[in-house]
Amino acid sequence: MSNSNEEILYRIISGKQVIELDGVKYIVKNPSNKIKLEAEEIFKEVERKNRFNSNWITDKFCLQLLVSNGLCTADVDSNMKKMEKNIEDLKVSLYTSLFTPDIHKKTQKTLDLVRKKQADLLGIRHSLDHLTVKGYASMVKNQFIIFNTLFDQNENRVWKNIEDINVFLLEKISYNMLKNTLPVPKLRELSRTEPWRSYWSIKKTNVFDCPVFDLTDEQKSLILFSKMYDSAHEHPECPTEEVLSNDDLFDGWMIMENRKREKQKMTSELDKKIGGKQSNSDEVFLVAKTKEDKERIEALNDAGGSIIKAQRLATIKKQGGKAVDANFVDRRVDMQQQANQQFMNTVKKGK
Repeated sequence: MSNSNEEILYRIISGKQVIELDGVKYIVKNPSNKIKLEAEEIFKEVERKNRFNSNWITDKFCLQLLVSNGLCTADVDSNMKKMEKNIEDLKVSLYTSLFTPDIHKKTQKTLDLVRKKQADLLGIRHSLDHLTVKGYASMVKNQFIIFNTLFDQNENRVWKNIEDINVFLLEKISYNMLKNTLPVPKLRELSRTEPWRSYWSIKKTNVFDCPVFDLTDEQKSLILFSKMYDSAHEHPECPTEEVLSNDDLFDGWMIMENRKREKQKMTSELDKKIGGKQSNSDEVFLVAKTKEDKERIEALNDAGGSIIKAQRLATIKKQGGKAVDANFVDRRVDMQQQANQQFMNTVKKGK
């Protein structure tokens, strides 16, 4: 039976986990900053000692193994980045198609498929991480943290010395901790619903009564998501409750708003740079030195500008790279409109 939101919330507030194995209860507390520092030092030391050990394989070799077994392609990393951008675009489309049910339904289905494919690829890509030095160092680091934060139900340390560690129990504890980790959607739900919202409204500045560096990961996430929803409620065009309560719709709204702000900021910076009459020009040509510059410049085009650009590129290709102004559809339309206007002015003068 799944735990209620109240039970999950109070577990987060307590800053510890209670894990029951074979009828015995164990308490896992949040590691102190001292333990975290020591764990990081251990991680670096394990990495240093094993760096040149030939028994460990590299991340590059892991990828080669996955590719040779047909589990993924060599460009899996770049494909996952493209998927991330695709997911963002789909979320925006989901939000903008809210009142067109057919398109909305198809977009949601596509989004779910792409997101599942991304999760599957992520799992495959990192399935051999434990065979690398970094993967081994991470495991040792996590085991050290559990060793120092595992207590029995009487609040006594389970192990006082490294030599006392029961490896099988440690692995079971580690597995259960991972299983109990709350997914992002659940943390977002908790942050925007009762009873947390009432606690948050009463005391936002230090709701957990502890220094920020002593917060657990879940506590930090709860605060950050709460602030995110606060900002949305304070927005001049705050989305509806339907949007706020749906992660994908809300993400789509936020992405769209962020893109608007970025575009306004870039346009403002561009106006400052080019200045004068050029800032009022219909067209401004900018040279992109990097792929990132190209993407930023492309983002300045509105829908009409993007269509005109695509039409002109098609015309240039058709003309073998020798197109002139009169070959472009948009320029012919402009010239025709100018001719029509001149004709109308002539007729008016004649009257």
